[in-house]
Amino acid sequence: MREHAIAAAGHATGTIGLRVALRKATWADGPLLVGWRNADRDLFGDTTRLTLDGHLSWWSGVYERDPWDHLYIVEAGGTPAGTIGIRLGGRPEIQRVLLGDKTLARAGVMSAALDLLTESYGLPRYWLRVKTSNAPAVRFYERNGFRRYEQDGEWTLMTR
Repeated sequence: MREHAIAAAGHATGTIGLRVALRKATWADGPLLVGWRNADRDLFGDTTRLTLDGHLSWWSGVYERDPWDHLYIVEAGGTPAGTIGIRLGGRPEIQRVLLGDKTLARAGVMSAALDLLTESYGLPRYWLRVKTSNAPAVRFYERNGFRRYEQDGEWTLMTR
């Protein structure tokens, strides 16, 4: 894995001049992640309200058992602003992009985080899926160099 690549990459700078860093998410981030996820649950495949117990059960089944899945907290000036994840393996997929502090996230912080993640892993191609109805997210990815590859029902597959 390229765990150390993220730490070695250091940081990037968002358009508002804040230092943007990625830190590995931990079990202790559960309450923060549940709050963020529930605030925007209509943008995800499963729109059921998430509980902390449900989240921690899912967490232990994914991040504690699957060495290919990685989730990072995006920090801007030391303040958590969102999440970004990557699933390595056959087709590297960027996933779990979640805006927490929307003011920070929309001020260039998530673009900087996306660049930091992709530059750190240094893979030739990345994929992601986004709900087709989430037009702001589709535009965000297009502004950041992704192009639409195919549409599958309610999801759009994009690549860069």
